[in-house]
Amino acid sequence: MLLRTGGSVRRCRVLVADQHDLWRGYTVAKFNLFGADVRQAVDGLEAMVLAYAEPFDIIVLDADLPDCPMAEALAAIRSEPSRSRGAVVACQRAGSARAALAAGFDRGLERPARASELMDLYARAQVRCDAAQAEVGRAVGAAGGGVVRSDGGGATSPGLRPDTGQP
Repeated sequence: MLLRTGGSVRRCRVLVADQHDLWRGYTVAKFNLFGADVRQAVDGLEAMVLAYAEPFDIIVLDADLPDCPMAEALAAIRSEPSRSRGAVVACQRAGSARAALAAGFDRGLERPARASELMDLYARAQVRCDAAQAEVGRAVGAAGGGVVRSDGGGATSPGLRPDTGQP
C-alpha cells in the first residue's frame, strides 16, 4: 500500500536510527510500505553522518542510542534547519514519550510504534512535500519556465507536461 496525497511524485525522505535490529527493521518496513525513501542507521554517529549529508522530511531516533544522547542528537539536527525539513521524532520505551516532548522533539512515540502513528507521521510529511513541490512549480512558472515535472528526487524539468513528460 503506497500512501500518496494529491498525486505527489516526490517521495518523502525518512531517516530511521535505532540500535535494535527488530525495531529499526519494523519501522523501516512500515515507511517503505507507505512509499517513503528510507535510510537507516544503527547508531548515533551513523545517524548524524546521514543527517548532515542529506535532508530528511522525517527523522525517527531511538532515544536510547548509546553513543549519542537524545538532547545532543536533537541539538545537532536542529542547528542546521536544512538537515530536517520536517518532524524529528524520538522512539522510546513505554511511558517515556513525554520526555521526548520535554526535550524538544516534535513527537514522542513509545516502542513499538503503532503503524497508525507512523502512517500519520508520513501523511503529514507528504502534505509538506506536496506543498513544497507546488511552490517550486509556481516559482518556475512565474519565471517563465512553464509546467514542472518532478523526477521523483526533487529535481525539476521546466516546460514538460506532467501527464506525458513531453514539451
